[in-house]
Amino acid sequence: MRVGVNPLRYSMAPDKAPKVVAAVITHLPNQSGYHKERLAIVKACLNSMRENARMECAMMVWDNGSCDELKDWLVKQYRPTSLVLSPNIGKGSARTGILRMFPENTIVGISDDDMLFYPGWLDEQVKLIKHFPNVGAVTGYPCRKMMKNNTSTLKWADENACVITKGRSIPDEWETDYAVSVEYDPQEWLDFTKEDLDTLIEYQGVKAYATAHHCQAVYVAGRVAPMTSWDSMASAADGPWDEAIDQAGMLRLATVDRLCRHMGNSIDPKLKAELENKGLL
Repeated sequence: MRVGVNPLRYSMAPDKAPKVVAAVITHLPNQSGYHKERLAIVKACLNSMRENARMECAMMVWDNGSCDELKDWLVKQYRPTSLVLSPNIGKGSARTGILRMFPENTIVGISDDDMLFYPGWLDEQVKLIKHFPNVGAVTGYPCRKMMKNNTSTLKWADENACVITKGRSIPDEWETDYAVSVEYDPQEWLDFTKEDLDTLIEYQGVKAYATAHHCQAVYVAGRVAPMTSWDSMASAADGPWDEAIDQAGMLRLATVDRLCRHMGNSIDPKLKAELENKGLL
């Protein structure tokens, strides 16, 4: 039964959609085995992301079926602008949901839950996505191994007479930090990549590496959301996502400075010292 007409039936909802969103997809099903040290890592990721954004943005967490301790911390202490508590639907589907949740011109940063963020990480990535045309993804940390699979960016740079510089400009320390985070021996990693070159492009006075990485990237929602589908993304690996952006002809870039880094699932002595120094542990 209904009596009368809802007085709000024909009213317009206020436009409260954020212009910029920083999102993390979390997944911590337990605190044993692989996940033994990850609660501290997830907290460091989220706290450093919020503290170091250096620009106005909405904070979002999409949680994929985590344990009660993390969910309680998210609800009672971290309290992001938006929080989705979901069964584990996979990172790809969570990313699809986030990108489709906001208007097409929204700038959305999406990160794994094991990234550490440095001051200005969001502001500098947004500058690149606004300066370069048709950007598909901007990453806050250049990674040498991702330089090879970026044909659209290199083709665009060549066609638009950008300055293209090839060399070994990424510091070895950044590369060895990455190696440790993915369980490679640091020296073996440097030896393995010794023939690989870093590619810098310069467009209208602004430089960026010709690379991007799925672990952390900033997107314009409407540009990349059409490439997502619930069926294809539900269990997709990250590689095809990077490749899809490249194959769509969009640019994939990284900041020249390292504005975030991959921590992995355990806290080695060097990372422990850094987290303690920053008050994140």
